[in-house]
Amino acid sequence: MMTYHYPIITIVGANNTGKSFLYNILTKTNEAIVNSVPGFTRDRQYGYGYINKYTYVCIDTGNYYVNDSIFLNKYNQQIKIQTIQAIKEANLVILLIRDNILNTLDYQILQDIRIHNKHILLLVNSNNKIDTKELLSLGCDLYRINLFKNHDIKKLYKILYIFLKQIHKQQNKITFNNITKNNILSNQKYIKIAVVGMPNVGKSTLINRIIKKNRVIIHSTAGTTRNCIIVPMENYYNHYKNIILIDTPGIYKNNYHLNINTYSYMKTITTIKQANIILFIIDGDKKTLYKKDIALIQYIVNQGKSIIIIINKYDLITSNVFHNFKKNLYKIYKYLPVICISAKTGRGCMNIFKLIYQVYNITHEKIKTSKLMHILYDATNNVSPNIYKGRRIKIKFIHIVQYNPLVIMLHGSQVTKLNNNYKRYLINILHDKLGYIGSPIILQYKNNYNPYIH
Repeated sequence: MMTYHYPIITIVGANNTGKSFLYNILTKTNEAIVNSVPGFTRDRQYGYGYINKYTYVCIDTGNYYVNDSIFLNKYNQQIKIQTIQAIKEANLVILLIRDNILNTLDYQILQDIRIHNKHILLLVNSNNKIDTKELLSLGCDLYRINLFKNHDIKKLYKILYIFLKQIHKQQNKITFNNITKNNILSNQKYIKIAVVGMPNVGKSTLINRIIKKNRVIIHSTAGTTRNCIIVPMENYYNHYKNIILIDTPGIYKNNYHLNINTYSYMKTITTIKQANIILFIIDGDKKTLYKKDIALIQYIVNQGKSIIIIINKYDLITSNVFHNFKKNLYKIYKYLPVICISAKTGRGCMNIFKLIYQVYNITHEKIKTSKLMHILYDATNNVSPNIYKGRRIKIKFIHIVQYNPLVIMLHGSQVTKLNNNYKRYLINILHDKLGYIGSPIILQYKNNYNPYIH
């Protein structure tokens, strides 16, 4: 069980009662995808919120199923286990019901909460008057709110404030009024690792294997993960404290329609932009690179992000298949490291961290201009730049413009007219001489102008 320095509030309830909507209100974010599709939320989602000086952790949960339900298959059982785990971790459980209607499922949830001896706050999400007889007989704190009314939300904050104040006094919890999930992702001390790829390539399996917990639901059904799940390694390891893993939904071949896939697709794109390094997972069992894989890798490169290519399902492929993958990738991206693992058996999984730190350290290492000038001098002596309008292009100076991504400026006469072959040659030389693996190098060009020409 994970430990936090703040009280934990878990939101549970039947389908479409507004759990994810309430989670977004309490965390003041849009992290949870709100959708009218029943059972849209699957994995439990963690977020930080605060009321005045009191900080808390909020957990959004997925579906809940009655024990003897015909829908309680192995897949839905995993979702229910996630919810039970969230209840175990909670200091307060909010049971959200809608329109004054209690069903068999609500009674089942209440029973399971009481087994774990948790404080229950019963919220009726309704705009109408409620019949309190049955609800009060449950022995829970009862309140009626309308999640669309600011007045009711303020009332809920006052209720939670009293509870949080008591918890902080009882357990000496830390008070800090400015922590959110966005703050964690923007904190420079953390290395944000996004696990990206097509559906069913083993992204969630890899994260569960690394942390040795069933933190993320895994299933053979494509699109099991629907939201980005943040997994801080400090909750599981002492020696990887500065790493945050982010599981992302698989990106489908087509994302043209405004549907479930589009919501998940946009979450993945946002996570790519926030991450330091992308672990791009490829299904080795497919034995070939899809055009979509190449397109996604190119998109990540265009964003200036560092990438580590991971060929998963090593237990199902031969070494020849792996070498073919590597050969085909190197034709396009010579500087990207490629590693083969089996997320199912755990083979090679921990080697990923060696590459993560290697790539991260390289991208944060300062490069002297004198070193770049030596590389440029050798490169232009070995292969001269192309000729433009009867004159040889001359590159006279090179320097760093920015890091992460690494942008290098070339100065000289007619350098903007360098052909693509020579540009690729220079980029390959810089990658090789600087040992710059996993990260793109972007070249910019600036011509020298004679001030007396006019």
